Amino acid sequence: MKKFGNILWFIIFGLILSVIFIALGIVFCATLIGIPIGIRYFKGLKFVAFPFGKVKKSDFDDSPIFNTLFMLFGGFELGITFLLLGFVLCITVIGIPFGLQFIKIATYLACPFGAEIGYSFYGNNIK
Repeated sequence: MKKFGNILWFIIFGLILSVIFIALGIVFCATLIGIPIGIRYFKGLKFVAFPFGKVKKSDFDDSPIFNTLFMLFGGFELGITFLLLGFVLCITVIGIPFGLQFIKIATYLACPFGAEIGYSFYGNNIK
């Protein structure tokens, strides 16, 4: 079921979101100061393209200054957008799985520094 969900996600949302994350990563990496933020967009690329079956474990205390800077330079607006899209998709029964993935990605955008993305086999294990 996760493979089917990921394929359907990639066709409907994943390709467009991947292009957006690549473009944002390139824009931020063009400056010396924005390189850490651009790298976080590139690290979240696989998570955005194929989110089904993946979990995110975050530790805001790992890098609070970088997480705050990420939020100031576009992460907040993008996170709110993903959160609102998730809530809108959760209105319909068919859209609930996709809405939950948007909400999961919004939590990644809340604090990407110190976040680990892994696969969930049983519960919330990150491997």
